Amino acid sequence: MMTVTISKLEAATKQLDTAIILFFTGGNAISIHTLAASAANIFADVAEHRQSGNSWRAKIRDDSGLSIKDLKNILHKEWNFFKHADRDPDATLQFNELITEDLIFIAVLDCGDLQPTTCPMQVFQIWYIATHPEHFPDSEQIFYNAKKILPEITQLNRIEKIRRGEDLLKQNCGQLITNKHEGIVMAENMKMGNHQEPYAFARLLVRSALLGAMLPVITQGDYWTAKLIQMISALVVCLILYGVEKAIYWPIRKKVSFKPLHLAIFRGALLIFVLNVVQSGDIAGALGASAMGALIAMLLFKLENKLLVKRNGTTSSQEPAVDK
Repeated sequence: MMTVTISKLEAATKQLDTAIILFFTGGNAISIHTLAASAANIFADVAEHRQSGNSWRAKIRDDSGLSIKDLKNILHKEWNFFKHADRDPDATLQFNELITEDLIFIAVLDCGDLQPTTCPMQVFQIWYIATHPEHFPDSEQIFYNAKKILPEITQLNRIEKIRRGEDLLKQNCGQLITNKHEGIVMAENMKMGNHQEPYAFARLLVRSALLGAMLPVITQGDYWTAKLIQMISALVVCLILYGVEKAIYWPIRKKVSFKPLHLAIFRGALLIFVLNVVQSGDIAGALGASAMGALIAMLLFKLENKLLVKRNGTTSSQEPAVDK
């Protein structure tokens, strides 16, 4: 018998990914809801444990004026019915499948505040925003982009909407294999719960090279040769810092997570700081330059996302994780 060690967040991630895949590929509605509710509850509990009132469940409670107990009773009504029969073995339930969509979306939001979301989660976010445009104003760029990815989807019936979501899932998250006896399983080229945007590490390297190229040339000689040396130096320093980062983060990887944008900003600032110290030896000047490095890294990261949205038809807000 094989034994595996898994964290709460890993378990919730796998449950939510499976729920989303089943949702888009014709899985059983009760199974989908049970998985999604379990994942949503874990993500909310972890968020609350890290900082009280920080989960989307708590935000809904505050907006609704309900007590946390009453809100849980509402959110967990179907989930509890599907799990327990000790008090009401003969009970029945009028189950509205649309509730599951809202529950999955809330779970994705909480997951995104705790750790990078997976590819199926990103696809579901896009699909949900595009199918509920009345809740998401075009003034927000991310909402506008989601609606552009799935244009006119609101004119379709629910079955056709879900099929459009399945097409987006297959296009962006790897090949899906259908087995009539076992349901839907992911192909080997996509590990559920550990999806990493394929361009993430390449993006980090390109961004680092560009940051290196932005340093002023202070040595005499051919200008472009000096620029090339700066870019190569930036890549070398980037790889060294990335390795150190992984070593430091590894012992606490299950307790701490960072948003991709924040990682990009931190890495940009640190890279520019180190390069400036090596180049000039001026620590005060390097600190000032690191602030500019952080700003440039943030702008480059956002530009990369926009370019990848146009290229792939989906959001790609990942940054290579330090624990992989």
